[in-house]
Amino acid sequence: NYTVTYVAGTLTITPPPAPVITSFTPQNAIAGTTVTITGTNLTDASAVSFGGAAASSVTVNSPTSVSAVVGSGSSGVISLTTPGGTTTLPGFSFVYSLPATNFRLSTVSATCKGSANGSVTIDAAKNLNYTATITGNGVNTSYPFVQKKVISALAAGTYQLCITVAGQAGYRQCFDVVITEPKDLSLYSTVNEDQNTVTLNLDGANQYSIRLNGVDYSSSTGLITLPLAEGTNSLQVSTDKLCQGVIEKTITILKRIVPFPDPFTNMLKINFGSQNISTITVEIFSVADGKTVYSKKFSNISGVLQLDVSDLKSGIFAMHVHMDNHEKIFKIFKK
Repeated sequence: NYTVTYVAGTLTITPPPAPVITSFTPQNAIAGTTVTITGTNLTDASAVSFGGAAASSVTVNSPTSVSAVVGSGSSGVISLTTPGGTTTLPGFSFVYSLPATNFRLSTVSATCKGSANGSVTIDAAKNLNYTATITGNGVNTSYPFVQKKVISALAAGTYQLCITVAGQAGYRQCFDVVITEPKDLSLYSTVNEDQNTVTLNLDGANQYSIRLNGVDYSSSTGLITLPLAEGTNSLQVSTDKLCQGVIEKTITILKRIVPFPDPFTNMLKINFGSQNISTITVEIFSVADGKTVYSKKFSNISGVLQLDVSDLKSGIFAMHVHMDNHEKIFKIFKK
């Protein structure tokens, strides 16, 4: 693109002016970043390179401004070419990067509390020469891989996992990795004696196996209501992990116990029905001041138990009936 001028027999040929780069921004960039180059005589810029690697696109904004998109890139000088020549300016730093979705991490929990058999799996979208370094909980180990790596033998805890790429000294991507472990198996039971049922609230696992009076049940929610039989009920709870053990519990459902008459005078009777109870302790407390006004222990009781309470004054009392490992509380009134 030369300028040709003919005046009075004289032919003058003027070459296009040489381009000059005065600055560019940003000075540090990853692939895909648009870099704005400022200078003079930049019209008709045809090529731009970053550290010798060609830009993926070039746009002339004005005679003093050009926009270029960083391609694969490398650090070094920026070079710009127009019909007037090529100009360079040093100071560009190419920052190597990978897509945010290049690495996918998945973890497997330790199977039991205190076990060191958890793991983390790294899947890379691009096949490159990677090195994964995991640190934390007494671990500091590096693993080379290309596309996939499973790091095993991990105890429960928090680790830092950092990945580097061979030949890219400035690249390092880190992740926090948490390996979990099962909680302790816990059981909280609520008995409904009116409906002869027990509601179990379970925690510590995803799947529970329950055996009540020889019948097997299962639950994945941790909340289940089961029927109880009169008398002694045997309950065992376990999970899909043997190391969590078994919780065993005995639940006693007694037939309805009725104190009568109400109100009473000198004799108070308690009907235990046909069940035989090895040990019974009856305590009566004054509601007015909380003092114990009657206490007596009985053995091998069934049917109707008669209590001589002629010494009690008139008033309202709380009667506690302890039967083996069971307790009933009644509010009673003496005339």
